Amino acid sequence: MKALENVRERASAAVRSGTHLGIQLHVTLRGEVLLDEAFGESAPGVRLTTDDQLPWICCTKLFGALAIGQLIRDGALAADTPLAELVPEYAVRGKERANLAQLMSHSLPFRQESVRHPFSALGHEEAFAAACAIELTGEPGSEGWYSAMESWVVVAEIVRRRSGLSYPQYVAERIMRPLGMTRTAFGEQGAPRPVGLYEQIDGRQEPTGRVSANVLAPHLPGTGAWGPANELSRLVDCLAAPERLPDLGLDRAVVDILTADHRSGLPDRNFGDLDLAWGLGMCTDRAWFSAPSGTRVAGHTAYGCGMVVADLDRELAVSFLSSGVVPPGSGGSRLENLIVRELCQEIRA
Repeated sequence: MKALENVRERASAAVRSGTHLGIQLHVTLRGEVLLDEAFGESAPGVRLTTDDQLPWICCTKLFGALAIGQLIRDGALAADTPLAELVPEYAVRGKERANLAQLMSHSLPFRQESVRHPFSALGHEEAFAAACAIELTGEPGSEGWYSAMESWVVVAEIVRRRSGLSYPQYVAERIMRPLGMTRTAFGEQGAPRPVGLYEQIDGRQEPTGRVSANVLAPHLPGTGAWGPANELSRLVDCLAAPERLPDLGLDRAVVDILTADHRSGLPDRNFGDLDLAWGLGMCTDRAWFSAPSGTRVAGHTAYGCGMVVADLDRELAVSFLSSGVVPPGSGGSRLENLIVRELCQEIRA
């Protein structure tokens, strides 16, 4: 594929220029690995490999999406189940009529001053209590509000109550094990994480201040995972062809529920009033990933340093992780977006 040569060169050029300190890139098509390479360094002077753990940040939320998908298939809940039935304590302060889909598609307009940070300083019970105390500024589903941490504390509690397992235990046993994710660390257990991310500042690679250690805390259900790009890709590859992984407990009907557009037409205050389509815990907006028109996608991004997305119809999965942060805002000109667009266009041709 000509596109594979081009994306290799794009990644190499980004490292040579210093835009990215290091990059992991993983591409599969219909379950076959087309590309699994690392470029550059994990820290200045340290070569990056395809096995190294890099932070997933908000891509961690895909664990929660798959967990909820499994519970939907088991009949334990549905997308429109009221949160008052799942976590009654949460259904207060304007959240009384909220449902699971609104929580997981970031459609609850939180009152900004009622959101407590950092959640990293709290244990799960304290974090859940803090999430319950958050107020809404309007009706559930009336406005978009991307929730990096708060909503996924609630998702973790729903999974715990419906499964009888702690959230990290559930993820380890029901998701990571079936997917063979042996090099990914999540929860308090697992291999030590690297010390952080870097950013090009005045021509030098310096530790970035854009992603704080509070966001990377390992116990945070929405942001705490670390792993290689070749394992992150499995979280979306399984959506494109769930029958390849029967042990995961998903099927096409559940995937359709997870990847349906549960939110559209709602400007998101945390995304500069950008209107994005969201499924259950994953972005389904093809423009966000720069996929061609008509592409049915599901995936997530990590603040300035990562992306994972699947073209569900063509069973293409692309995972991109960086050891350096490139500030968000350049949209379709971002390296990861260019890579997705180029691969999709060649495969669709």
